[in-house]
Amino acid sequence: MRLRYRALCLLLLPSVLVLATSLVKKSQGPYWLGNNSDPAYYYLVNALTLCDGQFPQYRDHPGIPLTALEALLILPTHAARGGDGLVQDVLKNPELYLSVTNVAVAFLWFVSLLIAGGMTLRRTGRLRTALLLQLTPFFSLTSLHYLPRAGPEALLALFAFWLAAVALLVLESGETPRYGRYSVAFGIVIALALATKLTAIPLLVVPVFLLPRKHKLIYAAIALAGFLIITLLLLNVYGRFADLMVHYLTRTGLYGSGGPGLIDLDAFVKNAKDLVVNDKVFAVVLTLSLAALLYARLVRTSVTVQDAAAVRKYHAGLLAVCLAELCQLVIVARHSPEDRYMIPAQQLLGLNIFLAYQLVRSTQPRYWPVLRALLCIGLCASLAVQVERFRQMRKVIYWEKTAQLMLCEVAQGYQECQIIYYFGSSSPLYALGIGNRVAGSHFADQLQTLHPHAVFYWGRGRYSDFAEFFDYQKAAKGHKCVLFQGFTFGNDLTETSRPSDLDLEQIYPKGRAKPYEEVLYKVIPDGRTGARES
Repeated sequence: MRLRYRALCLLLLPSVLVLATSLVKKSQGPYWLGNNSDPAYYYLVNALTLCDGQFPQYRDHPGIPLTALEALLILPTHAARGGDGLVQDVLKNPELYLSVTNVAVAFLWFVSLLIAGGMTLRRTGRLRTALLLQLTPFFSLTSLHYLPRAGPEALLALFAFWLAAVALLVLESGETPRYGRYSVAFGIVIALALATKLTAIPLLVVPVFLLPRKHKLIYAAIALAGFLIITLLLLNVYGRFADLMVHYLTRTGLYGSGGPGLIDLDAFVKNAKDLVVNDKVFAVVLTLSLAALLYARLVRTSVTVQDAAAVRKYHAGLLAVCLAELCQLVIVARHSPEDRYMIPAQQLLGLNIFLAYQLVRSTQPRYWPVLRALLCIGLCASLAVQVERFRQMRKVIYWEKTAQLMLCEVAQGYQECQIIYYFGSSSPLYALGIGNRVAGSHFADQLQTLHPHAVFYWGRGRYSDFAEFFDYQKAAKGHKCVLFQGFTFGNDLTETSRPSDLDLEQIYPKGRAKPYEEVLYKVIPDGRTGARES
């Protein structure tokens, strides 16, 4: 009876995560919407390129584990469907294949939470510790937001969670941990995380603090070799990938933009403040953990010999986690205020809370029962707040989806016009167009055959269909009017794309649009140069 109860408890949180993921996906809408297609369609076309026997071309993250996973999913999915050839079927039904990816990632998360919880319960004998570890993805709304997006963040969060689970097992292994096994596990997980997205670099710190010297070298060798082996698929674009990394390191702006330098101090302070304010759970846990480290240092001389070993163990573990989280904060704040880049550190929060609890407990504080009660109350309160914030997040996502779908309906009313799609456009055609373009344009001919009338604008006077570039005159030829559909011109990502030789009038939505709101512009024939808003 007790075993069945524990099994049901361990199944609860993985099931809740799958449910939460499905609710977020329902709120987000189809993947071709402007807020969803980047980078879902990039990776889909990249995976299709791999299935077609070519090296993938998209390398920004570098994202190889996701590309490989999608390729492995495309093959059996197409085999089960039959009908058209593989390439034709994927290009005709991209949403189906992306949904398969979403289901597969949700399944991986379900299994990972279940296994991690079971192994923790077996190792520690404490159900509460296993459940605390399983709570990890719920401490970050950012993770829940990106789990169904068919992008690298879902796998990155998963690998970071694996790292936290392995770290907890190491710390709870007793006096003689099997460091050889754990060094291999750490190396493989770090290699997968780095090959998914280089924002996982701060995770490198954690195993260094937990492994003895000889096994540090084993871990480092496996992590490096694993990363190189996994990214062999980028062999043909290693040079471009290296150039991209150099820009990230030597420029102060977002995505390697901005002026040369290591850091823009004003922007760094502002970004760091925004990151802390936007993720209060992360900020509170990190602050309390740093306080626990300081407290343990102050009372270390008063603990018993029996407790000293536990204090040292948990102090080292908590220090490693806090350093990784601080490194993540510094690296992200250097370039961006977007909390999605904090996902690797956010997946350490469950481990963080456990280590802070165990560290303070090991010092045998006088008022421990009171402190434990306060911690439990704080944990329950934070989860209650997360539930409400999750509801608000879904509401915001839903209204964004609704606004984009309404714009699409408005655009369909201009059937006599040529719609030119550009960055941020909610259109199945644009999603395929940008996906194919960033993934090497390998399927240009097939897409041109499927959609011969699609026209895109790539900035600086460059127009194209799926197959070739041309000028505006050819794009507008034979149509009574021309519309541009995408994000408002003038924000950081579309400012350089403004068609300076055309007079544009914003026709939807009415009034001044927000910087990253999707809009419809209409070209005014023979008007003055420059975009204007209604």
